[in-house]
Amino acid sequence: MAAPASTILIRANAVHCQDPSQDPSYTCKSVFIRGSRIEAISPSATGLDSLIIPQQTRVIDEPTATVLPTFDDTHTHLVFAAGAVSDVPVADCSNLASILSRIRERASTTPKREWIQTAANWQEFNIAEQRLPSRAELDSCSTEHPILVKRGGHNMVLNTLGLEMASIQEGVPVPKGGYVEHEKGLVQDTACTSVFAALPAASLDKKLESYRLATRDYAAKGIGAVRDCFVPIDELANLQKAYEAGALNTRVRVLVSAVGERDLDSVLDRMEPWRKAPWKDHPFLRVWGVKFMIDGGIETAATSRPYNNPETHLCTCVDGMQQDFKGLLLMDKETALAQMEKVLLRGWKVGTHAYGDRGVEFYLDLCEELLRRHPNLRKGSMVMEHGGLADAVQRRRAVQMGIPVTVQSSFLYNLGGVQPYRWGGDVFKDAMPVREWIDEGAVVSAGSDYPVGDYGARLSMWTLSTRDTVAGVQGPEHAVSLEEAVDLHVGRAAAFLGESQDRGSIAVGKLADLAIWRDDPFMATAKPDKETLSTLYTIIDGKIVYESSS
Repeated sequence: MAAPASTILIRANAVHCQDPSQDPSYTCKSVFIRGSRIEAISPSATGLDSLIIPQQTRVIDEPTATVLPTFDDTHTHLVFAAGAVSDVPVADCSNLASILSRIRERASTTPKREWIQTAANWQEFNIAEQRLPSRAELDSCSTEHPILVKRGGHNMVLNTLGLEMASIQEGVPVPKGGYVEHEKGLVQDTACTSVFAALPAASLDKKLESYRLATRDYAAKGIGAVRDCFVPIDELANLQKAYEAGALNTRVRVLVSAVGERDLDSVLDRMEPWRKAPWKDHPFLRVWGVKFMIDGGIETAATSRPYNNPETHLCTCVDGMQQDFKGLLLMDKETALAQMEKVLLRGWKVGTHAYGDRGVEFYLDLCEELLRRHPNLRKGSMVMEHGGLADAVQRRRAVQMGIPVTVQSSFLYNLGGVQPYRWGGDVFKDAMPVREWIDEGAVVSAGSDYPVGDYGARLSMWTLSTRDTVAGVQGPEHAVSLEEAVDLHVGRAAAFLGESQDRGSIAVGKLADLAIWRDDPFMATAKPDKETLSTLYTIIDGKIVYESSS
């Protein structure tokens, strides 16, 4: 006989079900879970006590707590977060001296010629020197270790040995859409591909532990599902093994990266098993589609207006005067159309980074042509990642073509100093116009874009509803309510992922993905602190995957 399904009873001060089929005034106070599903909800804290199975039901009695569905982070980078588990942490450093000191300390305990890497979740504009370290400064930390300083997903600095081991040398061609400045050790955008290729593969045990810790941290911050928007094809096997070993504490939706791939057909061939049982529509781990990049990030997003303060090395200079710099398009139209069409005809979705308004326009032109060629494409087959500077005309085009968009407000929070410096404050204040996307009827959901933005349910709620940044409020007219902020990560996110039938609300029969908070997030207006960033409990698939120790 099969073992009986495990059961959990939750009693709380309030259960915000986020169920559009319910009367908004309906208030729940208890939830009963059997196995992976919600079996019952009640407006009374004791209304489900009759379902308790003695010696078996786990009762979570938190009379001052609030229950919400877990959030989906629809644009993040779990692979980067897992990789950063053992990296040198630098996000809390206030100056370069502190960063370099930590690198030297790691070098003192690391075998020679073994890579030393920093975590990528920091922004140099937010430290005292407002710049990245140089190749020479990294050489001063060690010439016997390859050193890689990562910042976000588009920028790296390496020391001399690191450049050598990544085969980034004078005279070696730089891929289209990439940039290398050897003197500084700077590597950007598509040129980063050769660095990733040079890094040694971690052991399977280390991989599994990294995924366990990273997904546990996502879960602790109220995130129940992540959509990883940059997964190398080789990493799929490790994610599968992590799931099979019970090392994933969140649901995972994968975009396989096509960035820098020279043999897209081979990548698509290797994705084929994920279209079949047991992985097709798997509730925990599934491949969602393929990732492309149209333009760059902070330094190179393609804009229609010249940058105020571009990176000098990215500009063509004439007689010492910089010509107007408007960012970079990383793909030409013919190549982009051919590759995206190939993916779509294989039945996969396409998620494409388009940040600046010129990048957005370029992507919408591609979508328009692909829809002209293939008018019967499944709805939502082409997604815009970011849509940072999408103006009213571009938003209208996206809505008319049925192009969903993912937005990331915590990304804006960390860029509040540097992006206005690059673009001008009058441009940056209109980045990520979330209010307008909703009002204009877009299929829109929200994420973090970790490591550029920090992940966390409460942080995203706060930034979406305040438009606050490290440099103060930017574009408050684009803010949304707390209720809308939750919906962007819950109901709208489930609809975006095509999973509304099973997820996105607390309702009988739905999957039991719940976050239990100390306070009521709908009553919180201040920036979340260390305590309120984390849940009391996070339940995924009917299992407690995180439980606070305090």
